[in-house]
Amino acid sequence: MTSSAITTNHAPATFNEAGWQERKRFLGNTAEEAFEIVAAAKGIAFERLGMDRQSPLTYRNLHPYITKRPDYLCQRAGKSYFMEVKGTGTDGVVKIKLDSLEVGRFWSTLHPVNFFLFDSTRKQWAIIDIDEVLAIIHRNRLTTTCFNDGNQFYPVPRDCFSWQQMPDTAANQQAA
Repeated sequence: MTSSAITTNHAPATFNEAGWQERKRFLGNTAEEAFEIVAAAKGIAFERLGMDRQSPLTYRNLHPYITKRPDYLCQRAGKSYFMEVKGTGTDGVVKIKLDSLEVGRFWSTLHPVNFFLFDSTRKQWAIIDIDEVLAIIHRNRLTTTCFNDGNQFYPVPRDCFSWQQMPDTAANQQAA
């Protein structure tokens, strides 16, 4: 997969104010593709766990800990962990939903949970463990706000994270 494989659909100008049906057209795929590129470059083995938005299942009939489970089960250097993938908006704010934290805490009883954050505007990524996300929220005394559908999130400024540039996949492919 090359960096040109990262789809760049353009979200509405007021993404966090758009309804769920409009927002979901732009969610997930770009950040998940970026995670898979980084994982390949860093030697992280992974298997997809997250639910597909095109699934024939009726999500409202399933427990939220199932429908909102982490996106990937990962292994590296003999250690297993979950990875929840999040994309960021163009506003420089990482929106961490309360339910993502609640579900992540549940899954962390089985294996550690990390967040992979992808800033598609700057082509940068960060990985941070759920406990550090919670510490950032606490340390910065962040309060929740809501999407227009009622989902609450913590608006975490992007400068709270250590960002890295996406790997040069074209150079990696030429070397292979």
